[in-house]
Amino acid sequence: MPLPCENGLEPADLLNRAQIFAPGVWREAVLGVLAEASGKGVGTDLLEEAKRWATARGLHRIELNVMARNHRAIALYERAGFVHEGRRADCLLIDGKFLDELYMAMILPGSSSP
Repeated sequence: MPLPCENGLEPADLLNRAQIFAPGVWREAVLGVLAEASGKGVGTDLLEEAKRWATARGLHRIELNVMARNHRAIALYERAGFVHEGRRADCLLIDGKFLDELYMAMILPGSSSP
């Protein structure tokens, strides 16, 4: 299913642009789902596209950060195969409140050490 983004780009376009920032060293993309698309499988499809993108470029693992209060996103990431690796306490200041952030990651299927 095509996954249109708010700015008209496709998710693969966003992921490919992420590579430009530091090719060969660090790849980062900010992914999110608009509220009106929530619960329709868009997040699942977006994560699958990210995994395909990373695998095609020979990456070994994907890491992410998520606000600890974002239980729906955490459940999605767990279903996609991400595991908890850590927690940063009071590291985000949002609306005048300090919030925790979780680190999660997954080893990509079929990846191997160099």
